[in-house]
Amino acid sequence: MDFEYHWRGDQDWPQQTEVETLAEEYDVDITSWVEADAAVLGGDGTVSVEQDNGALGTTYTTEYREVASGATFFSEFAWNALTGQNVDLLPGTCANVLDDEGGNEYRSGGDVTRVTNMVTGKSLPVTPVEPLRFTMLLGCYVLDDADYTCITAGLNNLWQETWVFFNVADVEASYPFAKALFNEMVDRSEDEVLQLDAYDLVGKTLAEKVGEPYSFDRENVAAYGFPVLEREERDSTEFRNYWLYMPQFRVLDRNDFVTTMAVFLMLFVFIALICFAAILVISFTRCMTIALTNARVYDDLRHLGAPRSYLFRSVKGQVSKAFLVPAIVGTAVISAFYVMILYCNDNRFTTGELAGMGTCAVVIAALSLALYGVYRFTRKRVCRSLGI
Repeated sequence: MDFEYHWRGDQDWPQQTEVETLAEEYDVDITSWVEADAAVLGGDGTVSVEQDNGALGTTYTTEYREVASGATFFSEFAWNALTGQNVDLLPGTCANVLDDEGGNEYRSGGDVTRVTNMVTGKSLPVTPVEPLRFTMLLGCYVLDDADYTCITAGLNNLWQETWVFFNVADVEASYPFAKALFNEMVDRSEDEVLQLDAYDLVGKTLAEKVGEPYSFDRENVAAYGFPVLEREERDSTEFRNYWLYMPQFRVLDRNDFVTTMAVFLMLFVFIALICFAAILVISFTRCMTIALTNARVYDDLRHLGAPRSYLFRSVKGQVSKAFLVPAIVGTAVISAFYVMILYCNDNRFTTGELAGMGTCAVVIAALSLALYGVYRFTRKRVCRSLGI
């Protein structure tokens, strides 16, 4: 889908007619529109409990809770309407959602066996089934239509959400419209929904019941070292990456990627340049040191009748070791570490990960050519200094 956004039931976000009017102002043609309801429900699971044992230190234990955290739940009807799929779950079953390639299990909520309405307190036992796949709804759940209607009865606007998917005729030309729609959403959002994506309404409710502050609430995040999202900073990296209700606009994400990630990109490029420059300087200096230290030896070999080809092979062997051995070992180790990280995330390689490895291979090839050029230059300087 070209555009996706969702909002909490108590917020006054742009409705279909408003979006269509805004699209007309920017000469954007909306070709399809799908809107569906969802609900935030509690799910069971295990939680880590911290216990201070004084001199013995802090220990952590895992406990099962019938209500451990919250997530967004869809009915079969809503899911099929949004995704275009034809899912038919059996009553009493529940499916969590992975990305299109079946990965990112660590970003999904995992399986749940009990779903709870946080307003009425009613619970519904469910049996986990094979996860569904749809990247834009990663981390959500789907229930049978009848089960969804039963468990969501009595929810107020605070626990209800509306999800919208729509496409446009010309995505590339829709950037001004996407930017205007995004600004409209931010301007009309109350402080209560300017929360980090780690915010969990169920978690906050559970914390309030025991009289504890909820660390991810907007009022408390600063005390725990997390950023506070402000409307005035809507174009910042923190806001774009971590806002709980950040819309997924393809053209906006693509065109603003560099500015959104500028801090990280500049930092990584800066560190890479420093490290690469250090490699070149150290290798060049090491080789010139070898030349100065062994100048007398090579002079003696020349007087003893050693041919120029022999002296050149000797210099080439020493210079190549100073350059090639560290480069090959370092590249192999860090590449193996990178591949291991990608594989260990979900015990497989996705299409995106393979593309990433291909990009890294191109970068390695380019840097290797640059390193080889410096190696040739250094070898020539060493030979000149030794009179070879």
